[in-house]
Amino acid sequence: MRYILILLWLLLGVGYCSISNICGSDHPDKLAPNIVASESETPCPTLGPYYFEWSSADLKVTKQWNNYKSSLLEKMEETSKIRIKGLYHNKEENQSEYGNLGMARAEALSKFMGLDESKFQLESDSLINVKYNFDCKIPGANIRLVTVSEKIKEIDDKILIYFPVNSVNKLADVEVEEYLDKLAIRVIEKSEKLKIDGHTDNSGSREYNLELANMRAQIIKVYLLSRGVKPHQIITESFGDQKPIQTNETDKGRAANRRVELKILEQ
Repeated sequence: MRYILILLWLLLGVGYCSISNICGSDHPDKLAPNIVASESETPCPTLGPYYFEWSSADLKVTKQWNNYKSSLLEKMEETSKIRIKGLYHNKEENQSEYGNLGMARAEALSKFMGLDESKFQLESDSLINVKYNFDCKIPGANIRLVTVSEKIKEIDDKILIYFPVNSVNKLADVEVEEYLDKLAIRVIEKSEKLKIDGHTDNSGSREYNLELANMRAQIIKVYLLSRGVKPHQIITESFGDQKPIQTNETDKGRAANRRVELKILEQ
């Protein structure tokens, strides 16, 4: 009888192991099925001519740097500036004198180029939506040439084209036409869309300014259409004197407000 009881006990043990699927298991997740795997991280980026270590604003360059810099400078024109947008992650430790590592990285790159500071536009942006591993080397900045003159200014994500008082025929200007020619090529090649907003100073009545601003936006649109941009790629809007970017109390401020703003829309 005792042997029969032992045999039954062994058989019950084997049966329980088979049902529960834990006997001899070397898979911890089967023992704790409620444990959630850690969120996957973005692979480390491919590095170009410059990069930064995680939580550092110390610039590192590769053997590609000299060719990269030479190519950039060859493309510069009299109205060009080098825009450096320093990038940072909100999980990085910031030990710089700046509010974030992005500005520190932009400053490091501008100094390393060895040009007068008037040749640069420095800004920063967050990589908050990117989950790099903490041991990644990262590019840390985006660099591109922008146009800044009395007639055209690329700032932030907008292009500003300025107009004289009461004028709508600014495109008689060669500089503006050449700039729009290049913009048209880009918009066509990349199938992008443009938002064109017309603005004025406050010299006229509300109704007059709305019409004037609309005419300015339309003259830019017509020019781009003549260069092959499709109608569905352009949206125009008139704001008149409702969105000044400087005071209308001075000649300089009013000149800044007489403008058309172009913005490439995200796809």
